[in-house]
Amino acid sequence: TNVAAVGGVYQLGAAADLDLFSTVVNEGKGELNAVLTANIDMKDVAMNPIGSSDKPYTGSFNGQGFTIANYTYENSDAGNVGLFGYISGATIQKVMLKGAHINGNANAAGLVGNAQNASVIKNCAVVDSYVEGRDHVAAIAGNAVGGTVISNNYSNAEIVSRQYQAGGMVGTI
Repeated sequence: TNVAAVGGVYQLGAAADLDLFSTVVNEGKGELNAVLTANIDMKDVAMNPIGSSDKPYTGSFNGQGFTIANYTYENSDAGNVGLFGYISGATIQKVMLKGAHINGNANAAGLVGNAQNASVIKNCAVVDSYVEGRDHVAAIAGNAVGGTVISNNYSNAEIVSRQYQAGGMVGTI
């Protein structure tokens, strides 16, 4: 799959596009910007979280109101997990995660495991989903620090902590 970039913004309209975007970001291209162009069903797609502590996502991701359905990540030993594992100075907006199943260790969330350095998470939703972790567990962000702004989000996800801090929207801030 070739992900098309229009004006420097990657257009993601299928599960293979989102999976490839995750791979490229995790290889060190964290500054890439992307928009969703359609609803995406991630059923049967084994995608790693977008961004890690050593290669964070730093770009802008605009869901444009589209839904990412059935994203699953299962590794109870892994930290910084969610659709986005680790973001730094990034903007995540207008995306809905539906039917997600996330299981990680510390900093586990549906949308963003760990949000750092004035990141922005706004106008997003995590619905009909399950998020489990050991510590800092939530629907929108497991851990949010360094001036991160989280606004106008919604969740009805089930949140389970195996040991420490958890919250409906944010595990720790």
